[in-house]
This record gives sequence, C-alpha cells and structure tokens, in this order.
Amino acid sequence: MKKISFIIFFCLITTMVMGQSDTLRLEDIAKKHSTANRIYIKKNIDLNIKTLFEDFKKDFGLSDNDSIGLKVVVPPSKACPNCLTHKYLQYYKGVPVMGTTHHVNILNDRVKSITLRTVKGLNLDVAPKLSVTEASEIAFKHLGVPEKHRRTPIPYIDEYDEVEQENAEEKTEEKDGFSAPTYALGIVHPNTRTNEGRENAEEYQLTYRFVIFVTASTNGSKFGPHHIFVNAHTGEIVISSHAVYHF
Repeated sequence: MKKISFIIFFCLITTMVMGQSDTLRLEDIAKKHSTANRIYIKKNIDLNIKTLFEDFKKDFGLSDNDSIGLKVVVPPSKACPNCLTHKYLQYYKGVPVMGTTHHVNILNDRVKSITLRTVKGLNLDVAPKLSVTEASEIAFKHLGVPEKHRRTPIPYIDEYDEVEQENAEEKTEEKDGFSAPTYALGIVHPNTRTNEGRENAEEYQLTYRFVIFVTASTNGSKFGPHHIFVNAHTGEIVISSHAVYHF
C-alpha cells in the first residue's frame, strides 16, 4: 500500500513539474534588470534552445505567421572558450525579414541572455506582382547599366552555407568574365540601416534585393557592388546603396 501511495505521489509531482515547465512565461525566466529587447535569464533555468522561440512565441511578440530560423552559430573565442552565440532571423509567411537578427548567448551549455529584434504586427502580401526579370530591369536602369552588360540574376547564396558556396562558384561567373547579379526576396524597412522607425510594421515592404556589380554606367553610377531593393509589388526603388549591406 505504501509502495502504491509513493508511486501515485511521484506521478503527481512529476506531472506538476512538467506542467510548470510547459507553462513558463517570460516573467518566470527573466531577471529583473531585463528589458523588452534584452532578456537576462535567471539562474537554474534550463531552456531548450531548439524550441525556445516556439515556447515563448507570444511573449516575444510573434504571431502565427511568424517563425524564427537559425542563421549561424558563432563559435567560442579565446576570451570565452565556453561561450556560443546563436544568430536567428525572423520570417513572415516564410519570407525573411531583413534586419531582424536575434542573438541567443550561451555559456556552459545554458542560455544566459537573449537579444530580440522582433517586428510585431506585420501584415503583408508576400506574393510578388513583379517577376525577377522585370524587377532586375528596373534595378539595371536605375544604375544606368548598358544592355550589353546586363546578366540574368541568379539566387543569392547564403554566405554561411559552405556547401552552397562551393556549388555556386560556376554559376556566379559568366563566360565573358562579368559577374552575374544575385537576388533574394525579403521584407525590409526603408530605414533598416539607421533603424529609424523600424518598429512601424506598416512601413515594411516586400522587395527583391539585387546585388549588381557595375562595370559600366550611362548615368554616372559608381563602379563596384550596388545593393538595390526593388518593391516586388510596385517596382519602386526602396533602397539603393553602393556598399556592402549586412543583415
């Protein structure tokens, strides 16, 4: 009888603990000096890195249309050999939201802090009205690229994917030596680089991002790489930058 009572008691305690783990909220794991965008995790709290953003989806301001995908894992350094940083990107209906890199910092296999750059309340049509070819012609004309120098854009290859990089070498160069421009579909804020107004979800736009290396121009565009963001619905130039654009 005592043995049966002990088993029942053990099952009840286990169920309670599991239930608490499943219903943890942000206030349960965050230290008092945490902010909305920088969360410091309390001691003795074990978080599952694989399900972290799903477990706290509502707390992080994510909707059912939002997801978070792993972008890269930064390896330990000599200064902190037991540290890891996981970088994530927000996706809306499967399309990346540029400029929303989230950082999860890990020390000795435990999550120590989370930095959020969530864009809340996105409501966009993610089906482009322009084709890649149509949008690229707008970008070429914007830069004054002569027709004989225009190349068919190829999909952007993730710089962190070594396999894709190896397979992409042949595709990125044309036979005449000119680099083919790359493109990627993404959601971007016009002021992504300055962060001004980036919290305003209604200002985000669906764009094609083209990286075009200019070797000749009829309108004075500087030679070298240009990052041109073309609105995938209207054809408007959203961002034009003669510089490397990091997200």
